Order: sequence, then structure tokens, then C-alpha cells
Amino acid sequence: MVRLAVSLDKLAVLASLSLFGAHSLLIDETIDELFAIPDATNISRTEAYLARRARFVEKDAEVSGLYHSLELTDDELELNDWFIKERNSYINYHVIQTQDFAAQQFFYEWQNREDVVDGSIFKFLHSMPKGGVLHIHSGSSGSADWIVNEGLSIEGCYIYWGDDQPDVCIGLGGQIVDCDSDVRTKNTLHHGMIQFYDPTIEGREPPNGYDFRTTSQLMSELGNDFNSTIRNLITVDGALKNYTSREAWSAFQPLFVRISGFMGYRPAFLSYLYNSFQLLADDNVQHVEIRAAMGTGDFGGLYDMDGTTYIGPDIIQAYEEALDNFINEYKYPQYSGGNFTMKIIVSTLRVLPSGVVEGDLENAFILKQAHPNTVTGFDAVAEEDTGNTTVSYLEVWETIPALEEQYQMQIPFFFHDGETDTRNNTNLIDAVLLGSHRIGHGVNAFWSPRVRRELKLRDIPLEVCPLSNQILRYVDNVEIHPGGSYIADGIPIVISSDDPGIFGYEGMTYDFWVATMAWRLDLRTLKVLAMNSLTYSTLSTDEQTYSFKIWEENWNKFVSESLQTYTRKLV
Repeated sequence: MVRLAVSLDKLAVLASLSLFGAHSLLIDETIDELFAIPDATNISRTEAYLARRARFVEKDAEVSGLYHSLELTDDELELNDWFIKERNSYINYHVIQTQDFAAQQFFYEWQNREDVVDGSIFKFLHSMPKGGVLHIHSGSSGSADWIVNEGLSIEGCYIYWGDDQPDVCIGLGGQIVDCDSDVRTKNTLHHGMIQFYDPTIEGREPPNGYDFRTTSQLMSELGNDFNSTIRNLITVDGALKNYTSREAWSAFQPLFVRISGFMGYRPAFLSYLYNSFQLLADDNVQHVEIRAAMGTGDFGGLYDMDGTTYIGPDIIQAYEEALDNFINEYKYPQYSGGNFTMKIIVSTLRVLPSGVVEGDLENAFILKQAHPNTVTGFDAVAEEDTGNTTVSYLEVWETIPALEEQYQMQIPFFFHDGETDTRNNTNLIDAVLLGSHRIGHGVNAFWSPRVRRELKLRDIPLEVCPLSNQILRYVDNVEIHPGGSYIADGIPIVISSDDPGIFGYEGMTYDFWVATMAWRLDLRTLKVLAMNSLTYSTLSTDEQTYSFKIWEENWNKFVSESLQTYTRKLV
């Protein structure tokens, strides 16, 4: 009773001091002091309340830091006024009048809607210099349509058209291997699996007794249904709407298996990477950091038609060759500025035993030693809720000091953590304590005030992937995705796309559009997000300086031309 009496006494005092008596009981002394209005004796209660309210809104916005305080030029302010009006006009119409606001719906329900893709906001965001994409996976960075329309026409392409064979495994190069063997690269045989063979070379023919068909054979058999049939085998779709996250992953993971032989064939992989770079450059992205699964043995390896395999540093060399081909051959779009860069974050799988992960971590040091300017970090990927926890690999992470001493270099962590909707997953705590330089996803950071505080204090950005998180069912509605609240709280984030290829879209504009609409972003916040993608990249100091120079030139040009396009201002 004593505690209750004290509480009631305090509330009584607060009520006597408040503007509206008992209705302000929730306002404590701290708020009274923080939002006090000087010289309020000559104004009415209503005016005083509204003044305090405005002060509250101002102080609340200050928590957002640079997202709120970044100084804009006069031209940017004018463009921002147009942008906010255009954004709000779209939202109000589709929320109130038609009640079909796309940002509240499942992605595949609005992906091709004309009011979205042909709308002024989508076009504006497409032309906006976005900086870099810092969270994307090598096997899903390009276009599924490109695979169907062009990739499958590469000579030697075969598609397995029999039933799934869960007890049959395909190794690097497309040959049958023992599923219980120690071979790292092996995938169970799935209907629709793509491989490359040459029946004229001994040992390079399709496995005997299994229904592998050439692209031309299937095209003849399926006719006009070929493209849609194959595309449906390598992309997810709207069926995931009614799935749980674990059910979504069960549908998602086999698609990587189907394309594994395609991604492992070196000529096809180089062409696919070229397509990935092209899509990003066309979408006004100038830098990419790719999560690439590779490790000891032939894990992540590549093969040629003659049976030659490429493992270890030769894999990284293939990425570099693809980038060189792109830079030398591609005609850059309007805002690329002739500057496109790539880094590789070597990734193991969080379903593997500690001993294997330890070997993959050391392999990352070996790869960085051979390609120091390309390999810039290490991660452990795969479904988080069913995989091993980050702390379960603590003995592996504790080998880092010895590896750094042995190889005389450092490899930062970029952990996939917080890709979950459950409070029971505490991987984000370990990502923070282990010094992860960035964190992939961080969806459930909203459960941990201390994690959010440390993200701000330690300046650790979250790689937020709004569409991925919805498609894989961690959030149902992007409006309630915590990314918007992270921005409001001043937590550093970047916007990324994760697996656009298998999700069936291209580039970054879709993610920026849904984030803009769902979280009511303005030009100032969008500019900070673009800047963040270079600030928190793994570019060297000199590379970052040059990238910012190019980005700023492109941004200024974008603002100038957008003013002419959307506000008819002559500049």
C-alpha cells in the first residue's frame, strides 16, 4: 500500500501542474521540463498545449539523427516538396479511396501494377543514384528471365525432367556422387535441375539412366509454355502468401539446387554475373558487395566443359574476370559515371558442423591473401531459425586472433543475424558482441532495446531487405516492418534486395519504392540511405573517396534533371 500511496500522490502533483488536469496524468516531470514553453503566461491553454506538442514532435524527430537533420540545398528542398506531395497523393488515394495500397499488400499482388511501375515515384526512384547494394547473393543477383531467355541457350545446357530423386546426388560438373561422401559440392537431383554436358567427351556426358534433356528438346516439347514453365521452377511466387516463414524457406531453398549446376558452369556463371552487374548499373547502382558461398574442397567451385574445375582463389578470379568484362564492354547508363565496383563477402553455411565452418573461415583468409582487394569479409548464411546459432560457433570465432597473426591480415564479420520474427532468436546479441561490421537483416532487433542502443553507439548498420523479409514471411505487411522504426530511432541502415533473381524481380527500385511508401520516406532520408551504402561499404579509403565523388556528381545531376521533369523548373 505504501508504494501505491506514493504513486497516487505523485500523480496528484502532476495533475495539478498539467494543462488539462487528470487528462495529462501520463506526462511526467521529465517531459514537463523538456517541452516547457518559455513565457507561456500570455497564451491560452490550447495554444500552450499545441506549442508543447510541436516541441515534442521536434524533439522526437531529432532522435532520427542524420535522417532528419541532413542539410539539403534549395534545389533539393524544392524537389523534396514535390516528392512528399506526390507520395502523399498516391498514398491517400490508394488508402482512402480505392483501398488497394500496394505497400500494404503482398509483393506479387502489385509487382506489375501500372499505378506502381508506371507511376512518377517509381520512375523517380529508378533514376535516383542509389550508391551500392550491400546484401545480395551471387546465385540470385541476376535475372531469372535472362536465365530462361538467354542462359539456357548456352551450348551444352541440359535440364533434368524426371521426378525428384532425394537419394541421388549430383556433384560439381554434373556427375552422380555418393550422397554420403565427403565431397562438399553435392545436391540432390531435383526436377528442373540445370547442368551442362558434352556427350562427345568421355566422362562429360549426362548420367546414364536419368532423364536429362537438352534445351532444344524441351522447347520443342513444351512449345509456348517453355518460358513460363522453366521460370516457375526457378522463382517463388504469390503462393508463399499463406505460408509460414519455415514453409516459405522449404519452397525457396530447392530453387538454388535447381540452378546450382548453371551457376557452377564457369561460362554460364560469368555471363550471369555480367547480367547482374548490368541490371544494377541500369538501376543506378554503382557498387555491389556479394555474399558468395565458398569454402574448403570444391565448395563453391566452378567447372568447364572439358572437366576442368576451379576452386579456392580461382573462384575469386572468375568474379574479377566477370567484372572486368562488364567494365570493358558495357555502355554505362546516364548516372553510372563510369564507376562500378565489386567486393566479395565469403560465406559458409550455418547448418554445417563447427569443424567445417572453421575450415571455411581459414579458407577466407587464404582467399583474401590471394585477392586482397576483392575479398573483404566473412559470413555464415542459410535459414536462421532452423540453422545453428551464432554463439554455437563461438570456438570457431575465437580462432580469429590466431588466424590474423598467421596471415597478417583481418577479415571482418558480416553476420546474417536477426532474419527471424521470433523473440527467442538472440543471434543479434552475438553479432554485436563479436563486432560484426554490418548485420544482415536484423528484423527482430525491435525485441532488444540494448541491441538497438549498441547499433547506434557502435555505428553498426543493418542491411535491411524489406521485400525479402515479406516474401519469406517474416513480416506480412511492409508498413509494420521494423525498418521504418529503425530509421526513426536513428539506427544506421542500408536498403538491399537479398535474392531478387529467385524472388522474380530485378534491381533495387522495388525495395526503395516499398520502403518509401510503407515508411513515408522523404528525399532527405533517401539521400542518407544512398550515402550510407557507400559509407558502410568495404571499399578502401581511396575507393570510397572516388565513389563518393562520382555519386555526388550523379546525385546533383539527378536533382537538376528531376526538377525539370517533375516541377518544370528551368535551371
